[in-house]
Amino acid sequence: MKFFTWLRIQIESWIEYRRSVHNNLLVCDSCENLKMQNAYLQSTINKLLDDKLHPPIQVERTQAPEPITKPIGIPWTVQRHKLEQESRKQADELLRAKNEELEQELVRKEVKG
Repeated sequence: MKFFTWLRIQIESWIEYRRSVHNNLLVCDSCENLKMQNAYLQSTINKLLDDKLHPPIQVERTQAPEPITKPIGIPWTVQRHKLEQESRKQADELLRAKNEELEQELVRKEVKG
């Protein structure tokens, strides 16, 4: 009887081991790579078939497209000179306006006084 008990324990442990290996079956890296390559090839084939079976509708152009020109950048020194000129003009205008106000005030004081 001891032999059968021992045999039963061995068989049960072997069955349990096989079940755990089967349940925890890991996918090897090469299998995973093959699955990814297969999916990529399948999507590429589907895309090619779609392109051939359903070609995109091409619209005829009646006029030539406008050429794309690259905007020319203005160097910083040129920009700085322009900004300086503009600020000088603004300062001159403010100074003239202030002088005119002062002259008008002087004229008013002379007329009153």
